[in-house]
Amino acid sequence: MVALAKANFSDLTEVESFVLCAVESGQEAQSTGSSAIRAEILEWLCTDTDAVRRVHRHGLALRGYGIVGLLDLIHAEIRFPIQLRDCAFDEDIWLKSARLRSLSFRTCYLQGMNADSASIDTNLLLIEGCETHGEVSLRGALVGGDIRTDGSTFNGSNNFALVCDRVRVSGGVFLSQASSIGRYYGEVRFAGANVSGNFDCEHGIFDNKEGASVNMERLKTSGGLFLRKSTSTGSVNVAASKIEIVLDCREAKILSLADRALHAEKISVGTHVLLDGGFSCGSAHFLGASVGGGLRCRASSIRKLDLRYARISGHFEWAEMDRPRESTIDLRDATVGSIKDDVQSWPEEGRLLLDGLGYERFSDSTTEVKSRLRWLQLDMTESVQPYRQLSRVYQLNGHPEEASKVLFALEELVRSRDKSVIRRIWNGLLKHTIGYGYQLWRAAVLMILLITIGTGISAVAYRTKLVAPTDKDANVLFTTDYRVPMQYPRFSSTIFSIEHSVPGLNLGVSESWSADTTAYWPRHRWVGPVVRVWFWLQTMLGWFLSIFFLAGISGIIKSSK
Repeated sequence: MVALAKANFSDLTEVESFVLCAVESGQEAQSTGSSAIRAEILEWLCTDTDAVRRVHRHGLALRGYGIVGLLDLIHAEIRFPIQLRDCAFDEDIWLKSARLRSLSFRTCYLQGMNADSASIDTNLLLIEGCETHGEVSLRGALVGGDIRTDGSTFNGSNNFALVCDRVRVSGGVFLSQASSIGRYYGEVRFAGANVSGNFDCEHGIFDNKEGASVNMERLKTSGGLFLRKSTSTGSVNVAASKIEIVLDCREAKILSLADRALHAEKISVGTHVLLDGGFSCGSAHFLGASVGGGLRCRASSIRKLDLRYARISGHFEWAEMDRPRESTIDLRDATVGSIKDDVQSWPEEGRLLLDGLGYERFSDSTTEVKSRLRWLQLDMTESVQPYRQLSRVYQLNGHPEEASKVLFALEELVRSRDKSVIRRIWNGLLKHTIGYGYQLWRAAVLMILLITIGTGISAVAYRTKLVAPTDKDANVLFTTDYRVPMQYPRFSSTIFSIEHSVPGLNLGVSESWSADTTAYWPRHRWVGPVVRVWFWLQTMLGWFLSIFFLAGISGIIKSSK
C-alpha cells in the first residue's frame, strides 16, 4: 500500500505512511500527537482501484488526525466503512452523489459537508460531541440505516445548519436525545423527507431567530415525531406531514413570535398530538389537521390555537392552562370526538370561536347547562350553529330537558336582534306563554291558573245567582227559590270554568248554565257586568293559550334564522 502511494505521491509523510499501513492491516490509525493527513491522500485511498483492493474489510478508521485540504469524493463509490474519531477538517467535505458503506464521525471538528444525493448503505453518524462550522447538506440522500447527530453542535452558514430535504432513511433520525443533546444554530430542514423509524428531537436546542428553526414540511415517518423538551427560538414547521404514530411536544418551548410559531397545517397524525406538560408556544396552527387520537393541551401556555377544519377522532383537551384568558381558541368548522375542558381554562369573551364545531360529548367536563351556555356566549359572533350543536349533544346523551333549555336560549338570542316594538311585544308573549315552543309547560301552568281563577269566580257567581240555568222554567225556579228541577243538570264551578277555558270542550255544564244577563248584585250593580266580562275574557284567554300551545307543538313559531 505504501509503495503504491509513493508512486503517486513522492512527498508521502511518515504519518501518512503509518495510516496507509493501518488501513491495509485492518487496524485503527491512532495519532500519537499533532498529526495531519492531506485530504488528497484519503481521496486517492477511496477511489484508486489498486488502493481500494488493498484496504482491509474493516475500512478506514482514524483517531486524532487533522485532515488538511478539501476532501473531494463527489460521485465516488467507496466500498468500505469510514470511521473517524477526534479528527479535525480545515476545509469542506464533498460527498455529492457518492456511494458509501457507512460514514461515522465521533467527536470530530468539521467545516461544511455536502452529501446531496449520496447513498449510504447503513448509518450516518455525527455524534459524541461533533462540531460543524458550515452547512451540512444531505438533499435527496438515501440512508439505509439511521441518521444520528445527537450530542453534536451544528454552527450553520447562511442560516442553514442541517439540510436534509427529500432524504430517505430506512431507519430512524436522532437529532437529539435526553442523554446526548443536539444543538443547532441555523435552520434544520427535513422537508419532504421519508423516515421509516422514529424522528427524535428530544431536549434539542434549535436556534434560528431569523426564521424557521425546524422545517419538516411534508415529512413522512412510520414512527413518531418527538420534540419533547426541545427549545426553538424560531418557528417549527411540520405542515402537511404524515406521522404514523404520535406528535409529542410535551414540555417543548417554541419562542418564535411568528403568526404560525408551530405550523402544522394539514398534518396527519395516526394517534395523539401532545401539547401538554409545560408546552409553550405563541401560536399553534393546525388548520385542516387530521388526528387519529386526541389533541391534548394541559398545563401549557398557548396564546393562539387554530384548529379550523381539523378532524380529531378522540378528545380535544384544554385544561389547567397558563393564563387562559389571554388565549384565543379557533374551533370553527372543526370536528372532534369529545371535548374535555375546565371552566378555569376558558378564555375571555371574544377569544373563543365555535361556529361550525362538531362534537359528540363532553368527557370529564361540566355538562351543567348554565355553564355551557356561558361557554357559548364566549363566542361573540352570536352564531346559531353552536347552540344547535350543544342541544344535539344533550339530546344524544339523554338530556332532553337541557337540550330544550339551549334551544330556548337560542331563540332569545335570535329574537333579541328584533328592533320593532311590535315584534318585541310578540316575542315577549311567545316567551312567557310557551317559551318559544320549547317550554310548553308554561302554557299548561297558565291554563291551570286560568281555570283556578275561573272556578272561584264561577262559584261566587253561582251563589249570587249571576250564573243561572239556560232553561226558562229552571231559571225561574232558580232565581226565586235557589233550586232547579230534579232532572236538570247540576252546576259545577270547576267544570264550568274548564269549559270556558278549553276551546271546543263540552262537558254538559255550559250548555245548561250561563251568566244571567239580567241579574245583578243588589249592593254592587257593577259586579254582574264584570263577571260577564270575565267569562268572555276567560274564553278568549283560553283560545289564546290553546292556539299558542298548538303552535308550539307544531314548531311553526320557532325561529328559522
